[in-house]
Amino acid sequence: MKDYIYPIVLTLGILLFLFLVNYTRNRKYLKALRAKIEEDFGKNPSDDKKDIKIVSSLYENTKMGEAYIDDITFNDLNLNAVFKLFDHNSSIIGTQYFYKMLRTPIFEHSYHKRQREIREYLIKNIDNTKNMKFEFAKFGNLKRDVLDIIINGIEYERYKDLKYPVYIFAFTIPIAIIAAIFLKKNSFFLIIIIVILAGVVSAKMKKATEGKIIDVGNLSSILNLSKNIEKYNCSVLEDEMKEIVKLNIELSPIRRVSGTFGEKGANVEMEMAYEMQELLTMRRGRKFFKIVQLVNEKKEEILKLYELLGYIEANISIASLYLSVNGCDVEFSEDKFDLEAENLYHPLLNIDTQVPVSFNFDSESVLVTGSNASGKSTFLRNVGISNVMAMTMGFVLADSYKSSMLYLQSAINLEDSIEKGVSYFLSETLAIKRMIEPFSVPKLLILDEIFKGTNTIDRIAAAYSTLKYISRDNKVFAATHDIELTKLLEDYFSNYHFEEEILENDIKFDYKLKKGPAISRNAIEILKIKGYPEEIIENSYSLSRKLEEEKK
Repeated sequence: MKDYIYPIVLTLGILLFLFLVNYTRNRKYLKALRAKIEEDFGKNPSDDKKDIKIVSSLYENTKMGEAYIDDITFNDLNLNAVFKLFDHNSSIIGTQYFYKMLRTPIFEHSYHKRQREIREYLIKNIDNTKNMKFEFAKFGNLKRDVLDIIINGIEYERYKDLKYPVYIFAFTIPIAIIAAIFLKKNSFFLIIIIVILAGVVSAKMKKATEGKIIDVGNLSSILNLSKNIEKYNCSVLEDEMKEIVKLNIELSPIRRVSGTFGEKGANVEMEMAYEMQELLTMRRGRKFFKIVQLVNEKKEEILKLYELLGYIEANISIASLYLSVNGCDVEFSEDKFDLEAENLYHPLLNIDTQVPVSFNFDSESVLVTGSNASGKSTFLRNVGISNVMAMTMGFVLADSYKSSMLYLQSAINLEDSIEKGVSYFLSETLAIKRMIEPFSVPKLLILDEIFKGTNTIDRIAAAYSTLKYISRDNKVFAATHDIELTKLLEDYFSNYHFEEEILENDIKFDYKLKKGPAISRNAIEILKIKGYPEEIIENSYSLSRKLEEEKK
C-alpha cells in the first residue's frame, strides 16, 4: 500500500469511529429520555437545575401592561420555590414561558375557559401529549439565553474579519488528503500543522463571538423543533399550530441554511465528537456567517415562534402538574368580591400533615389576629399563592374554590436596605402606597403586621386609616398583633383568629381559622417556657396587667 494511503485511511477511520460513537450514544440517550417522560408525566416536576436569570428573561423582556405579579409580591409569597415545585417542563422554552405565565394573571373568563379546555384535551389525549413533550425534551435546557440574539439580534461587524479564515480551513480534510498524496512521508507533520491552525481559527471564532455561535446553534435547534411540533394533530391548539406552520414557512430560509447546525451531544463524549467534526470542517463557523443576516431580519417572527412553542409546552407542563397535585378547577364568579374555599392546601407544605383551611369571605375584608407562630402568615401566603394559581392556571389545591377576578398585591416580608438608604418603615410605606393606586379589576391586598416599623400610637392610627381606605374598593386580608384594630375596624372588616393551647410547659397550635378576634397572648409564656429568668417573667406579667388596667 502506498505511503499516502495511511493518513487517508486514518482520517476516514477517525471520522467513522466518531460517527458510530455518536450514533450509538444518541440512541441510548433518546431511549432513556422517553422512558423518563413516561415515568414522570403527571407525577414529578423537572429535576433540571436552571439559572433563574435565564428562566426569567422572557418575562423581563416581554412583559406588557400593568397586570403582573411584581417583585414584592413574588418574594413575599416565595413564588420562586412554588415555580420550581410546579415546573414540569422539559425544555428551557417551556420553562421560560411557564415562569412568565405564573407572573401574568389574566382576568378574562374566556381565557380561563379555553385554558381549561386545553388542559382537559391534553390529559385525555395523553399519548399524543407525551410525544410532543418528548420533542421538547430532546431540545432540553441551555446554559446560555438564546433570547439575547432573538430580541437584540447579532452584531455582524464584530466577526467579519474571521470569515475568510473560517472558509479556508473548512477544507481541512481535502487539504490533508492532497498533502498526503503529494508529500507522502512528510505529509503527517503537515497535517498536524493544518489541524493545529484550524484549531486556532476555531478557538478565535469562539472567543470573538462570545458564545453567539452557540446561540445560533440553539436557534437552529428551535427551528428544527418547531418543524417537528407542526406535525402533531392537536385540535384544541389549532390556531397556534396554524400560526407555527405559517412562521415555519417564513423562517424556512434560516432553517435551510442552518441545517443541523444546532445538534448537541447528549454527553461529554458526544460533545467531543461534535467539536472534532467542527475542527475538521468549520461547519458551524461557515453556517454562522450565512445565518447572521437572516436572523437580524426576522427577529420579530422568531420571537413570536419562540413564544408559541413556549405556550404549547407550558400547557403540557400544566396538564402534568394538574394530574400530580389532583388540581381543583376554579369556579370564577361574576360578582365583585367573592372568595371561598373548602380544604385549601398550601403547596409548599406537606399535604399529608398540614391543616387545610376552609372559608367563605364573599364581600368581606378580613382582619386576622392570633399568637406568634399560630399560623397567620402561613394563612395569608396560602390565600395569596392560591390567587396566583387561580388567575394564571385556573386551578388550586383544594376540594372546591370560588373567586372573583382579583389582582394580587402584598406587603408581608419587607426588608430595609442599607445600600439604598431605605429604612424598614419607608420600605413598607412604599410597598403599601402601590396598593392605593387604582386598577382595572378589584385587588386582593394582603398585609402582615402593617406599619410595624414605627411606634405603637402612630402604627395603630396609620393602620386604621389605611386599612379602612384601601378596603373601600378592594378585598383586604390583614394580620396584626394590635388588638385595638379589631374594635376600630369592626364595621369594615370581619375578625378571624388563630389560637393556641399551653399544656405541660409546651405550646400547641391547631392551625384552624376561627371566627372573632384573638383573646389570648403567649409572648411572655414563651419566655417562661424557654427558661428566661423568673425576674423577667414576673416583671413582664406585672407590667402587662398594669397596662391592661390603664386601657380600661
